Amino acid sequence: MSLDRILSIIAALLGFFGSILLARGILKLTPSIIAKRSQTYWGYNEFQLENIISQKADFVCGVSLIFIAFLTQIVNLVFAYDSSKIFPPLSAGLLIICPVFPILTLVFFINKFLVKQYRIDSQKSLAKQRLLQDFDQNKISYSSWESLLKDAEHFCNIKKRDNESPIDFLKTYSDFLGVEIPSNIDLSELQKKSKTSNE
Repeated sequence: MSLDRILSIIAALLGFFGSILLARGILKLTPSIIAKRSQTYWGYNEFQLENIISQKADFVCGVSLIFIAFLTQIVNLVFAYDSSKIFPPLSAGLLIICPVFPILTLVFFINKFLVKQYRIDSQKSLAKQRLLQDFDQNKISYSSWESLLKDAEHFCNIKKRDNESPIDFLKTYSDFLGVEIPSNIDLSELQKKSKTSNE
């Protein structure tokens, strides 16, 4: 193997691992971390949530493209290196477009799918964190209940039925989020409000 090929392989390896290091911070973002970073004192910042989700999806797709480029370079340098072969302009253009266009199209749709999936996971995680904060108070006040109903509908697409009691809805919502209702939770304010509205 010639020196220029060895140096090209070293450069490809260093470039690939450098890109991974640059992206590592974003790639480590889990739905719970994304949810925490989008929270504010009074609620959450939807713009921040969408921004982080898009960044992560872009980084994942970007690193995937870098990995494909790295593999292509290594295959060329190790197995198929032939600088003497010349292609006419039209053939060269087709050889470039045929693999690149489908790969970029696929990555575009994967990016859209990842954004959607990260949004679902992050919103569910955010709803779970906010519900746990309510449970930590050992009491759900009526104002907390109103926020909880909004979270359930907005983040998880779960809406309380008219004839559903607060405790039944809370059980459904908690089961969906994988959270256990504390045995000492005080729901007296909700039950009182529910009785008043039924009368």
